[in-house]
Amino acid sequence: MTAIPATLPRRADRYPRPVRLDAGEATLSGVVAEPVDQPLRGLIVAIHGAGMDARYFDAPSAAEASLLGLAPRLGFAALAIDRPGHGATSGGQFVDRSIEGQAHALGQAISAYRERADIGAGVCLLGHSFGGKVAVTLAYQGDADLVGLDISGCGFHYRGGTLQHLDGRRMSRLGWGPPSYYPEGTFTAMRGATSDFDAGEVAQAQDWPYAFERVAAQVRVPVRMTFAEREPWWRSDSDELAAIERAFVRAPSVEISTQPYAGHNLSLGLAARSYHLAAVAFFERCLLARQLHRTRP
Repeated sequence: MTAIPATLPRRADRYPRPVRLDAGEATLSGVVAEPVDQPLRGLIVAIHGAGMDARYFDAPSAAEASLLGLAPRLGFAALAIDRPGHGATSGGQFVDRSIEGQAHALGQAISAYRERADIGAGVCLLGHSFGGKVAVTLAYQGDADLVGLDISGCGFHYRGGTLQHLDGRRMSRLGWGPPSYYPEGTFTAMRGATSDFDAGEVAQAQDWPYAFERVAAQVRVPVRMTFAEREPWWRSDSDELAAIERAFVRAPSVEISTQPYAGHNLSLGLAARSYHLAAVAFFERCLLARQLHRTRP
């Protein structure tokens, strides 16, 4: 087995850099990192959760374990996009912040990226928390290049009482889990990438269990869902996991796993490398399935 080098030289023109993408009524910001000196396998589009921005996937406190640090070394381009209402559209610019509107805008942004850059053998969606809702909805809306859907920090039904009487500050604290599960310096380093929870997104969260059944039923690519060991928001008992699997009735496969030693913000924690490696391995299986499907007599 070939070892993944701990460090690689960073080239300013290829490694994490800002990007702007036309999304119709708005221009979305983000961060992109691409492979250096190796063939491009595919494009991972990463969608952040509430109270965060695209830098969630480029954590400075654990850069080599972050998605944007790790994926290019495994042959994947990683594109983390600021959802509408975040990043370049966080000011007074009008954007549709509904889950459906965000998914539509991100679909346009992906198309804009596809026009300017190679995407390899297909697009892989990776969504966290509220971004998981948007990712499932984007998969529901459909994209011919989509090969797989990876979701973390997002489920079907909330734990009892989780969303009741919570303001943005308390919700933010709940989201992290045990501080010992994060590298030293994480909370300081991520201050610029965090914000108060958007009231509109909190309101939409209440309706997610109803929306989930509708959109999950139309997803037609392999699905992988990961729950942190210390996930505070979502039910993950055996009955709930069975209900999630049934909801993706048209998906070729559904994988559901628990990530040990992890809180809700998986991509920032000590378990980030383990989670991201598993996500890339899942996307490799998705690419293989697409290849075999296309070549099968």
